[in-house]
Amino acid sequence: MADLDGHVWTSQQINHDRIGGFHINSAVLTVNHVPEHSHDFEELVCILDGRGEQTINGKSFEIKTGDVFVIQGQDRHGFANLDHVHIVNLGYQRRYLEQMEDMFLTIPGFSPMFYVAPRHRNLLAFESRLNLKPMELSNLSLMIDQFKQEFARKRAFSEAMLQVCFYQIVVFLADQYSQEPSDAPRGRFLALAPVLRYIEVQYMHPITLDELTKQAGMSTNQFLRAFNDLVQTSPIDYVIRVRIQKACELLERGDQTITDIAYDVGFRDSNYFSRIFKKITGCAPGEYRKKVKSC
Repeated sequence: MADLDGHVWTSQQINHDRIGGFHINSAVLTVNHVPEHSHDFEELVCILDGRGEQTINGKSFEIKTGDVFVIQGQDRHGFANLDHVHIVNLGYQRRYLEQMEDMFLTIPGFSPMFYVAPRHRNLLAFESRLNLKPMELSNLSLMIDQFKQEFARKRAFSEAMLQVCFYQIVVFLADQYSQEPSDAPRGRFLALAPVLRYIEVQYMHPITLDELTKQAGMSTNQFLRAFNDLVQTSPIDYVIRVRIQKACELLERGDQTITDIAYDVGFRDSNYFSRIFKKITGCAPGEYRKKVKSC
């Protein structure tokens, strides 16, 4: 099979079928360029063998054997410079994670890997991804094979069986993600992941430095140093930027008033919100909405 540029795409299995909210593709790819695309489900990407580049939202990241990471739904992604790279893409709807979230959250690596890392891809230049050693990668490959076999059966109760297989994979990967020395790149990300997740969930409410410090389990000085080192800005500035990002999303897809949006994303003064919005984005909220809708 050839891609749009005429390069070879050697497939072990390319499957566009879905069972419930699941799909799976397993392929050996030799291709110079796969244009970025997006879809309405999340993907667990597993590099079983080889090396190349994954592009996500216009940025390129090196991928290699053992890499495992999540791509959010609606994130634009593609590939470049692949030479016989064995890739497995396991697509799933977020609801499968949410159904078992209380249990999964007892595993320290779950939220960082499946929720936080996909939204903070640029931190540590993609070092937040999981890279499995050969034995662990072999174990994951066996779990993927079990998922693929059940998918191929297409039984009346296959969705239930696929959930069982998927949950086994999630628990295994979350546990592996937890096992990183605190001074290693992913270990530093792991330590601050609860803070980043807390901000993502609580951005519309008042957030204090004391609350964030408690989430990190550090002293105030330790937390400020660690956060600035990882995120390259202060915690409070980061909270403001998250709120502005959420405001942009609301401006893009709805017709709420500027005042309502300001309150919805955590600002208590719409004039202050408009000033901060313009400072960060370069235009006023109303202008931003017009630009987006005119595209």
